[in-house]
Amino acid sequence: MRMRILAIVVAVLAALLTAPAGGNAAVAPSAAPRAVDVVDLRFATHPGFDRVVIDLRGGATPEFRDGRSRRFFFEGSGKPVPIRGAAGVWLSITGNGHDAAGNNIFRGPRLARPGFPTLKALALTGDFEGQVTFVFALRHRADYTVRHLSGPSRLVIDFQHR
Repeated sequence: MRMRILAIVVAVLAALLTAPAGGNAAVAPSAAPRAVDVVDLRFATHPGFDRVVIDLRGGATPEFRDGRSRRFFFEGSGKPVPIRGAAGVWLSITGNGHDAAGNNIFRGPRLARPGFPTLKALALTGDFEGQVTFVFALRHRADYTVRHLSGPSRLVIDFQHR
């Protein structure tokens, strides 16, 4: 019985290794999802909250991480980001801000100081190895939410006013 199974495995491996390249191969192409592209960022203030919208393209629902910090540094150089607040939030998105040739596809602001009731300033601090990171300097420690909306795909971050 073991010899029969071994013979079948060897035959299958031999068939796979000698299969012609191109359209006649029996192996299906990979269906890996395309990475999300981070293409723009906009912001506005509303009654009760300040909003940041990060526009995305391609891929599925983006993966992201977020957290709080009062001090921010540019990824790679480690230099301090020239924005300060009484509180702050960072957001790292699994995606790309550039294409395969290294050309920027992110067209939004790299540093902005809107001076809203809660959102004081923001910056793009990293676009490296499939992670795009933004930081947000706040006037006070505020509750915030991050959610994904589709049609078109975007991340929406709302910072509550006092």
